[in-house]
Amino acid sequence: MWSDIANIINRGNSFLITTHFNPDGDAVGSELALHRFLRFLGKESRIINGNPTPERYSFLDPDGEIESYSAENHQSGAFSCDAIFVLDISTLERLGPLGELVQSSRAKKICIDHHISNGRIADVNVIETGVSATGELIYDLIMSMRGWLDEKLALPLYVSILTDTGGFRFSNTNDRTHIITSHLLSVGVDPRYVHEKIYENNSAGQVRLLSRLLESFRITDDGRIAWVRVSRDVFADTGSTPDELEGMIDHLRAIEGVEICLLFLEREIGGTKVSLRSKSVFDVNLFASKFGGGGHKHAAGMVIESDLEESVERVIAELGVQDGASRA
Repeated sequence: MWSDIANIINRGNSFLITTHFNPDGDAVGSELALHRFLRFLGKESRIINGNPTPERYSFLDPDGEIESYSAENHQSGAFSCDAIFVLDISTLERLGPLGELVQSSRAKKICIDHHISNGRIADVNVIETGVSATGELIYDLIMSMRGWLDEKLALPLYVSILTDTGGFRFSNTNDRTHIITSHLLSVGVDPRYVHEKIYENNSAGQVRLLSRLLESFRITDDGRIAWVRVSRDVFADTGSTPDELEGMIDHLRAIEGVEICLLFLEREIGGTKVSLRSKSVFDVNLFASKFGGGGHKHAAGMVIESDLEESVERVIAELGVQDGASRA
């Protein structure tokens, strides 16, 4: 599976790595591990993302290896390289401001991803939906090229798998997930340290944000569907950032009897971002595809080009529920 990519790496000298807008732990971890591996091989490598790394993952990048795109600092020449790796992403639109630059580059495009909804957006695509995280695929690539794992490589890979499996509790966790994790731990990753950095560093603003989020809590009379909504002014009111919403939807998924949960976020640039989760046979990836979104069977997302209230009404109605028939 990796021979084409290995040939591109071996023959090339310069590489660029990027991922989706608002990168999560899998995206950041996969990028850093691949970048460090390429540098280990003596290659030129840069990571350029559409927006800054969320604060909770900053401990992975103490030396500032990840660059945040700006038109002033990154002209089109930054994308003149031998190959561009696009990681953990199913559509080029999710690259944000980098999408057009990546598309117009003459570099070979390589997509490595694990989302069901991936539209095979590159020249070379490795899409494996059965793995726990994109980081697991980067691990496989490194191992296939007889790479050497040290803590600098293992730490971001561990974070990638840890966060995308919800702390090894989601259905994408399997025996191989733990085999890989065992290898990562054996080279020095400290799980206590990682957990503290990611899950025990909440700001006061994040706690206030959670309180406001739960004020909007709605649930259907039968208890199967729950949702919350976040207006864009709530971040200034609570002293928080949109990055700090990560993981909050899991409070809804943890409710007994809830099978489908949604988080509606009013975007600064217009429209509404919708995050969906399920813990039943309901396929949120298939549902999100009705609105141009996608992801996994039990975790997906989409963007709707209408305001917050209209988006809530449209999506909840599509689920067969009238918003007014719900209770808090």
